[in-house]
Amino acid sequence: MPQGGASANAPDQSSSNSNKLEQYLLANQGKTRFILAVSSSQSADSLILDTGKPVMAMGGFSGSDPILTQQTVAELVANNTVRFFLVSGGGFGGGPGGGQSSVTTWVSSHCTTVATDQWQSQSQGQQGGFGGGPGGGSQQLYDCSNAK
Repeated sequence: MPQGGASANAPDQSSSNSNKLEQYLLANQGKTRFILAVSSSQSADSLILDTGKPVMAMGGFSGSDPILTQQTVAELVANNTVRFFLVSGGGFGGGPGGGQSSVTTWVSSHCTTVATDQWQSQSQGQQGGFGGGPGGGSQQLYDCSNAK
């Protein structure tokens, strides 16, 4: 009998949700240095541990530090440093002052959205998605391989 009240047959939902994202990113990373860019290191930690690949924390530890500019992100994409960006409903850096709102604007206007069925399980969209960091809400994965 399992301890801690968990059922031995119940799948870990957060694990299956991040697994689909991980599988998608690993299959499509190509030669980029970072497997993904996310709002904060809090959102990046499990993906780094699960894949052994580097993940870019766009807004520092909590996601509210304005570390990068639109120009810097454009250069990182052009140099093939990062291809995928995971943006929450609150954008990058959901903290006071909007954090990385200009970066979110650049990503959403220059990159292509990835269909959620490619990287999210059905229940993931209902439960708020991957990462669970500041900003919360729905999330969208962007592919910047064809960004102009």
